[in-house]
Amino acid sequence: MFPFYYAHTIASFLAFAAIIAAQFFTWYALGNSKTAGWGAYRRYSLVSGIVSVFFLLVFLLTLTSAYQGATERLFAAVPLIWLEISGIKLYLISK
Repeated sequence: MFPFYYAHTIASFLAFAAIIAAQFFTWYALGNSKTAGWGAYRRYSLVSGIVSVFFLLVFLLTLTSAYQGATERLFAAVPLIWLEISGIKLYLISK
């Protein structure tokens, strides 16, 4: 029997890897954008991607320590905040 926590770990890893990849792909895709307002978002996507990778490494290093929960929340917060800001930005330009 495949334990649930393995499925949760694999699904979480794939989901957050996809979000981090999206941060870097967004940064790259907006490289030649001349549209006003996207330059700051491009830089934000790059910084958010770098910080996400950093917190992922910190989280992996603290898996067996007492700080595991804190570093997990820091790691999860950065990509989720990026998703929220992306949604807000896209919603505002759709009006």
